[in-house]
Amino acid sequence: MPKFKKKLFVCGVDGTLFIPNKIEGTDISSNCWQSLAKILGENAIAEEKENHKKWQNGEFENYTEWVKASYRMHKKYGLKKEQFDSVIDNTVYNKGVENFFENLDREKWATVLISGGFQNLIHKAEEHLDISMGYGACEYIFDQNGYLDKLHELHPSDFKGKIDFLKINLKNLKLNIKTDWVFVGDDKNDIEIAKIAPLSFCINPHKDLKNIKNIIEIESFTDILPYINNIEKYIQPYEHIIEQDDQIDKLNLKIQTLEETIKKYSTHYEIEKRNKRIFELEIKNKKLSQENNDLKGKINKFDIEKLQINENFYTKNPKKNLQDIALNFKIAVVGFNIEMPIFSHLSNIKNITLIQAGDTHFNLSKVKQIDFLFVAIDYVSHSVSWRAIHNIDKKTKVFNLRGGLYTNQIKAAIANTVIENTNNI
Repeated sequence: MPKFKKKLFVCGVDGTLFIPNKIEGTDISSNCWQSLAKILGENAIAEEKENHKKWQNGEFENYTEWVKASYRMHKKYGLKKEQFDSVIDNTVYNKGVENFFENLDREKWATVLISGGFQNLIHKAEEHLDISMGYGACEYIFDQNGYLDKLHELHPSDFKGKIDFLKINLKNLKLNIKTDWVFVGDDKNDIEIAKIAPLSFCINPHKDLKNIKNIIEIESFTDILPYINNIEKYIQPYEHIIEQDDQIDKLNLKIQTLEETIKKYSTHYEIEKRNKRIFELEIKNKKLSQENNDLKGKINKFDIEKLQINENFYTKNPKKNLQDIALNFKIAVVGFNIEMPIFSHLSNIKNITLIQAGDTHFNLSKVKQIDFLFVAIDYVSHSVSWRAIHNIDKKTKVFNLRGGLYTNQIKAAIANTVIENTNNI
């Protein structure tokens, strides 16, 4: 029996493997569907937009009905094989895709492509990237004169339908849906499958996708390699996080139910009893939430509560001002808000980058290749601090800021970390 159980790498295609081509006025990007509309002209573009609007309004019974409508539109405007082939041939891989699959350990990972796009495009990726499993929504067949003729192999492989094809492959490989696979996607149609993945990634994501719990945003496919090369380290904590999130949701529902129930009781005794129960549940919920947050922090071996600046740092506070010390380092500070005086003060210091307390979608470049990360834990939301810590380089040193004298804390942390003789500073 192999030491490492084989797992499944599940990947979208249009917009995930390949750079998307979105028509303005549509909410979901794709490569082929919208590229074909552009080739066929303004009337086809207008009809493509109308079909998207109908989908959003629930006018199609299911995804395959949307595919059929798109097929009829392409046939109506005389789609030719040479036009279709040019769209497939001219698709460009997203950053890092080819390098990722060159370095993917095939002994440990099987790959399956699940897409709401064309099987024709999946065939291209399968051949080029050495992938043997792929499911698209349909395949186009052309007649001997080169015109679109048939809609072949129609599959409901988008939105919730992606989960059905996932389960088929997990069953065939005898894998566990809770632990034995990861997913990468890019758009709204990936939300359902990303939510249930033990570990999920998104690239150039739709805002609704990147807002789901615990998803990891990447800039390049190669960003995934460190995770899947040490997958046990990541999937086990994430599995526990998902379970705790479910417990927290259930506790919140209990609290809400009790608060509604209490309105039905007029006696002081019953009100007192239920108020006490609400208080107990809130304490339990708070504790569970904190444990959950700590677990998220520890995924990258950081425990934010334990990254305290030593008390002795205050007695070794360097004589130089922070402006001079910061000239030699790249520093990011997370957690202050723009209306705070400390934010204004730090924003005027060269080499210090500020990330506001609630900026959950800050640019990841702000925490790349920095020497120090400081987290103002009295103010910052957990999702912001977790996003910052999760994406820093290994060499970056992390400290929290708490209780005031923030400038002194930053100076002291830097001095005592990298400079031996602080008396000369």
